[in-house]
Amino acid sequence: MSEQTRPNADAQYIATQRTVEVLQVLKQISDEEHPVTKKEILEHVTTTENPQTLSNTVDEILLQINPVEYTGDNDHEYRIKYDGYDAPFDDNALVIKFVISELRKAMRREGADRAVLQKELDKKLDKKCPGGKAPTITNIRYVHAFSNSEMDRLIS
Repeated sequence: MSEQTRPNADAQYIATQRTVEVLQVLKQISDEEHPVTKKEILEHVTTTENPQTLSNTVDEILLQINPVEYTGDNDHEYRIKYDGYDAPFDDNALVIKFVISELRKAMRREGADRAVLQKELDKKLDKKCPGGKAPTITNIRYVHAFSNSEMDRLIS
């Protein structure tokens, strides 16, 4: 294996390992009655000490593991829930964060029309984000196979 491909392979492995670890942490420390913050997740994760890396990992997990849009009929498909997961698509904090992130990435690309992208970003921030800051994902909880009440009934 060449020296140039090895660092990327290691980085991908670490990102994958971190994703699995975050999911395991969520399973262990959260449930329907005990939601957690990203800060609490970070306290249990060993694959990073960087809050931004963890935040990006959690956001990516939520984008990949859950349905794209909440319809009411698909509530049972959500493996991880958070405040606002059931909001209309354009008002979902995760979707807003993703759009803002993509606009910022587009602005950094060579040849990008930064003025147009900045106007679009400002419009999105003014409309959806008071104070110009992307929304925070809060009260994160893993949805276990059985609810607490179902577990109580099984035990009884």
